Amino acid sequence: MLQRVLSLTKFSGINNVEEELRLPYRGGRSFLSEARNVDIDDSGRIITRKDMSLVESGSFSSLWSDGEFLYGVRNGNVFKGTPGNLVDLCPVTRERVKFCKGADRVFFTGEVYMGEILNFEYSFPEEEITKQYNRTTHELLDKNFSSAGVDSLETVKLYAMPTADFCTVYGARLVVAKGNNLLFSAPFNYLYTVPFNYIQLPARVTSLVGVDNKFLFVGTNKGSIALHGESNNFELVRLTEGKVFLDSARIVHSSKLLDQDERGEKFVVFAQPSGVYVTNGRVANKLTPHYFIGEKKVRGAYIKVAKNEDAYPFYQYCLIMEE
Repeated sequence: MLQRVLSLTKFSGINNVEEELRLPYRGGRSFLSEARNVDIDDSGRIITRKDMSLVESGSFSSLWSDGEFLYGVRNGNVFKGTPGNLVDLCPVTRERVKFCKGADRVFFTGEVYMGEILNFEYSFPEEEITKQYNRTTHELLDKNFSSAGVDSLETVKLYAMPTADFCTVYGARLVVAKGNNLLFSAPFNYLYTVPFNYIQLPARVTSLVGVDNKFLFVGTNKGSIALHGESNNFELVRLTEGKVFLDSARIVHSSKLLDQDERGEKFVVFAQPSGVYVTNGRVANKLTPHYFIGEKKVRGAYIKVAKNEDAYPFYQYCLIMEE
């Protein structure tokens, strides 16, 4: 019987990992109790951690950090804090939640309860109201009926994000994705996402990463594209064909790739069945995979980017292979 394995390995020619570590996993969720004492340091070495202590318990998912605090879902609640000091913020109706940061605020997506996390505060829509979309001004409107029976249209400020699967920040706008659609907030309008514009794509979004004002990377179940420009006049560049794995796209600073690169460039690393790809930060028409699997296809991926002492770029990644 062929055993499924999860491989932790290296590529791009770095030889500081002595051997490939193969960890068995069970089922589609890849629950790895065997991996609890394994770590990879910044030089690429696989090390075993000893005398670990349990600081939190519960059902955790969607872990994310803004560099200062840890966010995620624990027992059905979005939390914020540090290990050993987590504070529940609000309930959510699903385990998979996406986080992003813009204007020093952290936003997240959910099925019903969505909103902005700021100083442990959470905002909800004040009430359920009949809403109507004004295609001329791109505003979300509340339809009220006066006592005189005359209809009036008033702008409604929604203190919660639209129902979405992914979110990111691009060009001073909050961008959310739901199915095939991308929805853009008004410029610098992070507190309430009154729709400013939207784009309908031919495929379902599986990854969404904004890189400053340069480009908006969109991974779909049919390929990867890059959007460049304003939300009402985008230039679309097709990068690759084929499915981009769910949540596999990661934004990377150039200092993580090359020490001598001081331009502050940012890249996007993402995974497809054919391999792991890296954008060039300036939107290339054609991309070459930095690692090609060969006859086997990738079934999933988690990517961590680091650098070694010799200032050569390399990538630590975890790929789930087909049998």
